[in-house]
Amino acid sequence: MVENSNDPRPSDEELRKSIEAAEGNAEEASEPETPKEEAPPAVNAVAAPVPPQPVASPTPPPAATTAPGVSVVDVSNVAAVVSPQAHQQAAKQVVINDEHGYEVAFNMAFLGAGQGGGRLAAAFHPLGYRRIACVNTTDTDFEGLPEDIHRHSLDVGGAAKDAQFAADSLEGREEEVWDLLQRAWGNDVDYGLICAGLGGGTGSGLSPKLVDIARQYMESKGKPPRVGVILSLPETGEGQQVCRNALQSLKKLLDAKVSPIVLVDNHQVRQLYKPGFLSVHSTINNTVAQLFHIFNQLAAVHSPFVTFDRSELSQLLDHGIVVMGASSLAPTQITNPADISAAIRDQLSNSVLAQVDLRKGKKGAVLFVGDLQTLDQLSMDFFDAGFTQMSRTLGSALDGADTVVHRGVYPGSAPGLQMYAMISELQAPVAKLAEMAKEAAMDKSVLESSVAKFLGVDG
Repeated sequence: MVENSNDPRPSDEELRKSIEAAEGNAEEASEPETPKEEAPPAVNAVAAPVPPQPVASPTPPPAATTAPGVSVVDVSNVAAVVSPQAHQQAAKQVVINDEHGYEVAFNMAFLGAGQGGGRLAAAFHPLGYRRIACVNTTDTDFEGLPEDIHRHSLDVGGAAKDAQFAADSLEGREEEVWDLLQRAWGNDVDYGLICAGLGGGTGSGLSPKLVDIARQYMESKGKPPRVGVILSLPETGEGQQVCRNALQSLKKLLDAKVSPIVLVDNHQVRQLYKPGFLSVHSTINNTVAQLFHIFNQLAAVHSPFVTFDRSELSQLLDHGIVVMGASSLAPTQITNPADISAAIRDQLSNSVLAQVDLRKGKKGAVLFVGDLQTLDQLSMDFFDAGFTQMSRTLGSALDGADTVVHRGVYPGSAPGLQMYAMISELQAPVAKLAEMAKEAAMDKSVLESSVAKFLGVDG
């Protein structure tokens, strides 16, 4: 048979070398032969028939691990073990993402204490917040909360309006709350908010301790310990012990310089909204959650007109007691700049939040959101009326107060003009606290207590 130059079968020489390589020819493995130039196959050579043989691919020699005269140190790869990259899996396991569908200025996290606090924290869930947890002294108070909200019970059967009992039940069990925060808050939290109903035993007793734990937790994550509170103040008709619990707990939180402090007045809610019995709590909680959220939402939006940014929001949130308000005007209701300034005053004085002396506030913000048609019909005088109203209000009862007003004007889709206002660095709601002190029988026998003096209700 005449061998063709295109014949794919190996030549005799190639077969011989392949067989030797498969059998592990030591000399060839250690001393690789210099490749020889192959002669072209003879066109008329007659090749003896050779049965086909399996051709083994030569195994490449192992990479050299030593060099002549060099000793290798046999050590484990410590560098890989101690590298930060080797420990990032834990961080991945506690990443929590909100579900707003848009950007917000800060990652807010909420921890509800007691039944009232749990409901208040849960009110942020429909708005897309997912860093939410609840702690209680009994399992039964978790009923009605969304299933994906993390919860932990101290399982002591409830506190029965006994704030000291609730505080004692947490003693030595702080790590349980820490683990709860690890699961529910994750690693990326800008502000932690403890939500509680002051007056009840669990909320009043646990909230000061929860603030301490949350601060330590955030510091462990390399975050500033920005931990605030959202608190509901009881009605004076709820009794002596309830009012006393609220005053004592509030004093501890003010002593700890917690910020922000948002105080919800349950009595004010009933007067403003007159909700039915079944909806009173949801009305309170939803109103506060939506007011708080709108500022967090707008502070993340760049406006083509005037932008209120995240640094300005943080300045407000970092300065103690905060009040918020909202008002909406149809285009037909806006005929004069005074309509704007009056709306600003009304929204702050008729709020679900505890009534404070707004003239003693030092920092504020006024944000306008309007559809393009409305914004185009109003001159700058209308917006200046709102900003000026805030400027006149802030610090007017203080001598030499250093005040600041942040501004924002945003195009929106809803017709008309929406106005949102916030004031911070306020003093405690003295009138409300005085009513509670009277109900709590904090008279001559207890007026020397630091509680009455600190809150300014010893008169």
